[in-house]
Amino acid sequence: SQIYSVSSGGFTLEFSGRGLTSLKRTADAYPTNYVLTGNPIGDVVVTYRLAGETGFKHLRQASLISPGQATDGTAVTAPAAAVAAVSATTATTLPRGTLSPEEASPSMSVHNAALPIPPFCPDESSPASQPSLPPVPTPETFTYCINPPYVPFITGVKVSASTLSDRAAQQSARALSALYDDLPIIDSKSRSTGYFSFSPKKGTVEWVQYDFPQPATATAIEIYWLDDSALNGPYQAPVRWRLLYRDARGNYLPVKNTSPYTTALDRFNRLTFEPVTTTSLRLEVEQAPGYTAGLYEWRVETDQEKLRRQAWEEESRQVARQIKVESSFKLADALLWTVSVENLTDRPLEIADLGLPLPFNTQYGWNKDETYNLRVIRHFLVAGNGSFVFCQRTNAEPPYLL
Repeated sequence: SQIYSVSSGGFTLEFSGRGLTSLKRTADAYPTNYVLTGNPIGDVVVTYRLAGETGFKHLRQASLISPGQATDGTAVTAPAAAVAAVSATTATTLPRGTLSPEEASPSMSVHNAALPIPPFCPDESSPASQPSLPPVPTPETFTYCINPPYVPFITGVKVSASTLSDRAAQQSARALSALYDDLPIIDSKSRSTGYFSFSPKKGTVEWVQYDFPQPATATAIEIYWLDDSALNGPYQAPVRWRLLYRDARGNYLPVKNTSPYTTALDRFNRLTFEPVTTTSLRLEVEQAPGYTAGLYEWRVETDQEKLRRQAWEEESRQVARQIKVESSFKLADALLWTVSVENLTDRPLEIADLGLPLPFNTQYGWNKDETYNLRVIRHFLVAGNGSFVFCQRTNAEPPYLL
């Protein structure tokens, strides 16, 4: 998505369609980004229900409305101080109108990064398949609407591998989910996030496969290879690889690829092929002699994912008729972050949880220079109006972020 760069108050900031993606000191000794790569700051966790409803609805995902504009078309303004992230310890009732900072619980809630969600902001005048594009921004304000969380179709797959028994695969299900967690990857060599490998096998032909909960029509995949051989590590991209699908008879056949098989490092390798409808895809690799192959991520593009997105967009439109949640950043002498919640119905609305994910750059890796100079350590205290979050560089050198 488009990136907007802004410099103000001694900071250089970057905003995307998902939120604040980069926060750096303008004249820092090191180019430390305080925001975790691939995990923008701007999401708001809201759990709510209308009076008379038994189940709660959930919001989380930030999508850019219009830099410099609110949803009603007026310029966005911010109070003298930013509204703090809060999470209610007990359910509270929200009447029609806006939740003020004084009405919010002071206890802070910190959450892990969300699953990948396509940017979308509900608009009754636009069809589901045509989410509006962000216009040219002003340099002062970036406002995001908050949508329901999107759960990709891929999260329902079962992962197995030639190097794992069925029992071992079941016991390692959580670890194997690293293949589709879509967490940020720094590069091929750092091993700074979860990955899958065929260890302890070396130089052999092995496979890893996805079994879908229902037949899926796939047209493309993307692979991010693990390779730390330049650091004398045990992992190297495979000599060659191919993709197979399971047919109606249970046989695995190679797909008819329409793009070449690649093993480039430090980026995703995309493979397109003629559509196949299957319950299983298998990734087969020939490992380099003396090395083990591994991968950080294996993405699959399916028609089912497109249908799920359409259903999510419709859910977002329905929620937008009940509640409006906005996350707004305003640049002044400081970066002011305001979260507003408004009940759009004539019924009481109950807020059970209101929190702010804070994905600071605490993802440490094997590279000592990167870990000590470009990553941060987060300290925080939850103490009502005295709550704070304090970040310092891992090497403890100033300046710091409060």
